[in-house]
Amino acid sequence: MTLLLLCVLAANVSAIERIEAAMGSRTSIKAFSDAEGKQELVPVSIKDVLVSPEVYEISDQGFVRVKVNGQQVWLDRKQLKIKPETLEASCLTVNQANAKLVSGGIRGANEGCK
Repeated sequence: MTLLLLCVLAANVSAIERIEAAMGSRTSIKAFSDAEGKQELVPVSIKDVLVSPEVYEISDQGFVRVKVNGQQVWLDRKQLKIKPETLEASCLTVNQANAKLVSGGIRGANEGCK
């Protein structure tokens, strides 16, 4: 019964982001067994990471959980180019003459606004 439950739980995990590439000209990246980046494993090939580029979890320390060669590992997010799976934004009109706003943006956030 436990094995069946674990299989069902594993099947329901969905990706929240996708890895597009490595930053710079890296051909491999350090992999870790923990979300804090303290327990280093053997470095993994970027080609192996891109075979299944889904990110399943992001730690508070900036590491992402991915699956490489059938094994769950953590990679340093700063070493990767990552694209969000979905990007939700609302379109908003602002009266610029009366608004004193500090704003920031996300690439592609205004797509679909008219």
